[in-house]
Parts: sequence; C-alpha cells; structure tokens
Amino acid sequence: MYKISILGTDYIIMQDANTTQELITRDLDGETNLYSKIIYIKDVSNMLDKDSPVYEQEARYKEVMRHEIIHAFLFEAGLSDYCMDEVLVDWIAKQWNKINKTFKEVLELK
Repeated sequence: MYKISILGTDYIIMQDANTTQELITRDLDGETNLYSKIIYIKDVSNMLDKDSPVYEQEARYKEVMRHEIIHAFLFEAGLSDYCMDEVLVDWIAKQWNKINKTFKEVLELK
C-alpha cells in the first residue's frame, strides 16, 4: 500500500494478496473507488495468463495502473462524465507513452 497525489488529493494504491484475490474473483485487473480514494490493482504476476512472458505481464500492469490513475485524474478534475467512460480512459492509458514521447520531443527542442 502506498499513496499518490492526484491533483492534490491523496489516493491509496492497494495491491496486496487479498486485493489480488478479490480482483481475480471479480475478473478485473484493477479498479478505482473514486469516493474512498483507493486504487486496487492485481499483482504483476497475476496479469494476463500464467504462461504469459514476464515482459507482457509488466506491460499489462503498467497499462492497468495508467488506466486506473486516469479515472482518478478525470474525477478530481471535475470531469465526472468522462471519468466513467471506459473507452476514453482506456484510449488515454494505451496511448499515453506515445503522447508523452511526443511532448518530450517537442519540449526538448531548442
């Protein structure tokens, strides 16, 4: 368990054995409770199938973490209508690395 700040609001990230088992039971990789300010995420070794390579499990873990954090950012920004839009949140999570790379390239130009 650890805390992160989302636009000045503390969120707890839970990823212990109980959390992992509860998410597996509910067929989820992660979940954000916007009112209790808790992000639940499965342990990286439980992402995808047990036969999946570690690098794929790690990639999925990072994608899920971005996805859940984006829910929280949209909610804390007052964009309640968008924070529950799974298509939008998933798109941002999957495209974030490309978006971030473009910003870095542009901002590093002299």
